[in-house]
Amino acid sequence: ILPYLFAAWQRVCSLLKADFSKYIQAIMPTFAALFSLSIQGGTRRKEGSVEEAAQALKTLKTFADELNAVFAPYFEGLVQVLAKAAETADNGVFLGHLAKLLPSLLRCVAALGQKEDTLEAFRRVTALTWNAIENEDDPAVIIHFLETLRLSIEVVAATGARAFLTAEELSQWKQKLLQCIEESDLRRRMNREALESKDDDSIDEDQEDHICVDLA
Repeated sequence: ILPYLFAAWQRVCSLLKADFSKYIQAIMPTFAALFSLSIQGGTRRKEGSVEEAAQALKTLKTFADELNAVFAPYFEGLVQVLAKAAETADNGVFLGHLAKLLPSLLRCVAALGQKEDTLEAFRRVTALTWNAIENEDDPAVIIHFLETLRLSIEVVAATGARAFLTAEELSQWKQKLLQCIEESDLRRRMNREALESKDDDSIDEDQEDHICVDLA
């Protein structure tokens, strides 16, 4: 039932836009309950739970994209619960939708026009993103999260902020990106040794390298 309910909420929110905000407070507990179950049992508990969790993330992205600043008050609570859910998640579909949601949540905070709050939100999003990258070995999922980093940088840059990473943070990002490239290269070489011809994974790895270079 939940996936159909989420789909309906997406459609109504897309139609009503800001007017949909009056219903958000009553709706959000549904997501909190669902993600709590995912944290307790992991997103691989059963196929239905994965579909529900993925649809929930898509719905939240619609809310964030349509409501912008109105949805900003939910940023803190969502990032907390999603960070925990990401730690227990072992499903690429769930993680892919999570990666797409994070920049939209950051845009909501940025829409309030408070640079310090936006920078703090940026640090929260990128910390969650790097943690997901470092604990993932699926190239497709890693690519989604690398794209999250790129989009997050664009969101902050659009606010007029310039020095939003310290020298230490820049150094850490550089080392992590180099590690991503090295691991991508290792996966490529392992695939070449294991397969007679390149498969789709090699294409993903090329894309991963390209995004890493862009970020660097």
